[in-house]
Amino acid sequence: MTPDMLRSVLLSLGAPASTQNMDIAKAFTQLGLPLNLPTIAAAHAALAAAPGALPMAFALATANDLPTSPAALRALSVIINGIPASKSLPPEVMHWLALNLEAGADPDALSAQLHAQARQVGQSTENRILHAMKNGDDVSFIRDQHSALLGIASTVGDRAIRSGADALASHIEGQQLLNQAAVRAHDAPANIPMYLAMPLQFPGEQTMVEMHLTPWDDSANVDDMPDDTAYLHATVRLTTTRLGLMEFALSGTLEGRLSCHVTCEKPATTRLFSRQTAELSHSLASLGWPASMITCATRTEWAPLWHGGEALVTPRACVDWRV
Repeated sequence: MTPDMLRSVLLSLGAPASTQNMDIAKAFTQLGLPLNLPTIAAAHAALAAAPGALPMAFALATANDLPTSPAALRALSVIINGIPASKSLPPEVMHWLALNLEAGADPDALSAQLHAQARQVGQSTENRILHAMKNGDDVSFIRDQHSALLGIASTVGDRAIRSGADALASHIEGQQLLNQAAVRAHDAPANIPMYLAMPLQFPGEQTMVEMHLTPWDDSANVDDMPDDTAYLHATVRLTTTRLGLMEFALSGTLEGRLSCHVTCEKPATTRLFSRQTAELSHSLASLGWPASMITCATRTEWAPLWHGGEALVTPRACVDWRV
């Protein structure tokens, strides 16, 4: 809906067309949520308790039946906006917490680190603590990177480190919440891709690498499956200053064939990858993929990779937004 249409809707409801109301109306219509005076009032109350939180965060929480607590809204806001460079933790702190990926690191080490991180973003730390308290369990035994970052944010003297730890803790909590919502919303949760985002350290530059990782059933008997069975489905997205936004869609089969579709924001980056497909195939072969097919393309429109982010580009349908 255009701004003029949103303004007309608000006025027809008897609500002022203030900046915040316009943002609330836009978020609700994008996610296909009912827009009326009670829902607008609920958004105002939740956002007033969470200074700095985005109306889209409240809409996202509402659409996914997630908590609208201040912590949850801040976490979802960080997911939507991303972590600004000014709030990036120093590389040495990230390394100490095992929270960053090192470009060029050993593939086996990267795989182990990704596996450990993926296990932590599957369940909300906040929900684990509340569940433990409800059952009378000792919450001090809950140890993960999210809780470690919260500890740093509340105890370290350096203000920049505190701010960076708080931002990254919120981002991890947002990942946990959205992954939980995606699992609850599907009949076959075991097949739902997990959204995972981690800082990636290049020489002189830190960025965030985002991934969609589709789980594989380790108990499956591969001997009874055709060789062309696809068992690897992953999407990897990152941005660098020089190359811009890039996405790698990977699909691998049991026989060792890998399909890699590279999508780039900058045409020059697309041309660069297109010229280097032979080198990329050789690198993939050294990692255990003897046969690979690499394609490259340029894209101008990018939906967020996190669950529900596609609504920011293609708004969801709503039968009647006034209901």
